[in-house]
Amino acid sequence: MRDWSRTSVQCYSGYRADESPRHFVLDGNELRVRRVLAEWREPESRHFTIRADDGKDYLLRQEMGSDSWQVKPMSKDD
Repeated sequence: MRDWSRTSVQCYSGYRADESPRHFVLDGNELRVRRVLAEWREPESRHFTIRADDGKDYLLRQEMGSDSWQVKPMSKDD
């Protein structure tokens, strides 16, 4: 299974900044978020399980202290 990779993410910003991811970059390709399947928070990060326009599911993680994003393709074990 692939480890977390740094990524850039474009988000929808409604009543708060970076409310929901809309696009992200994986291996130099920009992928569109088709659906947010789940969202949760931890003390230092926010997590999203998303389905991209390539039909695959991914985990996106935003580290709150550094405001950096990471992505990891989901496996059948996730």
